[in-house]
Amino acid sequence: MQVKSVIELENVSIVQGDTPILENVSFSIDEAEFVYLVGESGTGKSSLMKFLFGIIPHTQGKARILDRDLSKLPQNQLYVLRREVAMIFQDFKLFERWTVYKNLLFVLKATDWTHMEAIEKRIDEVLEKVSLTNKKHNPVYELSGGEQQRLSIARAILNKPKIVLADEPTGNLHNEAAEGTIRLLYEILQEEKTTIFLTTHHHNLLEKFPGRTLTCKNKTILV
Repeated sequence: MQVKSVIELENVSIVQGDTPILENVSFSIDEAEFVYLVGESGTGKSSLMKFLFGIIPHTQGKARILDRDLSKLPQNQLYVLRREVAMIFQDFKLFERWTVYKNLLFVLKATDWTHMEAIEKRIDEVLEKVSLTNKKHNPVYELSGGEQQRLSIARAILNKPKIVLADEPTGNLHNEAAEGTIRLLYEILQEEKTTIFLTTHHHNLLEKFPGRTLTCKNKTILV
């Protein structure tokens, strides 16, 4: 069976304002692949993730995600892509005064889920997967950093995306919580066949959870 590429970049340059961040970026990522992006702080890792998620617009080169040409995808159609591509942000971007349940409910209603029975079932499924069932009705601000990160993962996988982009999901966590986060993403890949592309500075985790590694250096990506 032929392996299918879900991310394909060819000679892509990423620019923020008038500042070039990355140049001549070319690589591909396959379906159900686990890929790390490493590199020093400020080298453009987060910018690449934001580009793939459509936050930074396409300017130069060829970029395809799930057979969609990013250069031809208008900003008002990004929501279509984001039903299949999810992102876990460094700073979580959770509604801290809302409960865990309400944070997840908001996402499902925003992506056109209408039947409450199906909504409740899916929320319970993802909370069990990330071991937060007992925190369902707690406000987010009562959660630890590791619990908030697990909630971010739960939110990302609600719609069973084909790709999860994770921007430093271990960045603000101690080693034990960081390892738990990567283990959880690894399990999601194995169970759901979801492609995982993540940035991390916890290099010790690369040995425990093997995957292909790309390096952000000298304004490009080394494969």
